[in-house]
Amino acid sequence: MHPAPAQLAAHLDAVPEAAENVERSPKDYVIELKKGDPAEPRIFFAPPAGGTVMGYIDVTKLMTHQGAVYALQSPGLYEDEEPQFLHYTELVTLFIEAIETFYRPGIDYLAGHSMGGHLAYGMNQRLCHAGKAPKGLIILDTVPVLRDEADQALHADMNEEEVKMLALVLGMGNLVGIQPEALQGLTFQEVKQKILKEAEKDEVVHQFMNDQYLDKYLQMQTHNTIMSQAIELEKEPFPVPFYIVQSSDHASDFQKKFADWGGLRKRVVLVLPHQRRPCHHDEKTAGR
Repeated sequence: MHPAPAQLAAHLDAVPEAAENVERSPKDYVIELKKGDPAEPRIFFAPPAGGTVMGYIDVTKLMTHQGAVYALQSPGLYEDEEPQFLHYTELVTLFIEAIETFYRPGIDYLAGHSMGGHLAYGMNQRLCHAGKAPKGLIILDTVPVLRDEADQALHADMNEEEVKMLALVLGMGNLVGIQPEALQGLTFQEVKQKILKEAEKDEVVHQFMNDQYLDKYLQMQTHNTIMSQAIELEKEPFPVPFYIVQSSDHASDFQKKFADWGGLRKRVVLVLPHQRRPCHHDEKTAGR
């Protein structure tokens, strides 16, 4: 497990050079974002399509939750790693193994934004089958089915460079605090450089954010966005309450889909709206 963000920079200084053969365990993908009262529930965030924990760092700073907060990072983003294009079920298995030392059944929560919500849902189902159900499941800006014919038609008309630009602007650009309007008219390389420049202002982020990191992020974002279109969530209900946190700025057709969670779970609490999301979510973008 990695230390809290304030200590993450020191950890990254010790990361071996890419040429070294490093064997990682699932626990290496657990990052402690906030220490907390051991007596309080812990929250475990599953990663969105890009695999990064960056969006959850700011969210955690705004939380009044008294327990510890953890986030999971997808394999392939560390400096000594190559992108790993794992299937949904493989990610669910990996993340359950990653948290097993820290997770307490019936006490702790699982959570996730966008595709991370689907991963948290899959983890919940798997843990329930094993008799280790969480206290609750927190779904941030995610609907049960992400497939969208209009979305697929939109991307069909875009070349690979345009899709990557979209993911870069609305994904990583948003994560470092750059509004899409500020990146209009720039080339792909100019957008990358502007994002890297902005990342230098954060004492933690600038330690790992570089050109290679962005390239790996984009590869994983593209793969996982396509994969998310094919995810079929298990419909077997378990006695775990779902908290569906929905922002108020979705297109009406997408917003209606939040009600579909009721078909998977009877105990659903819809929270509308929340003030800050892990990252910009537009149902027509790769920011999922």
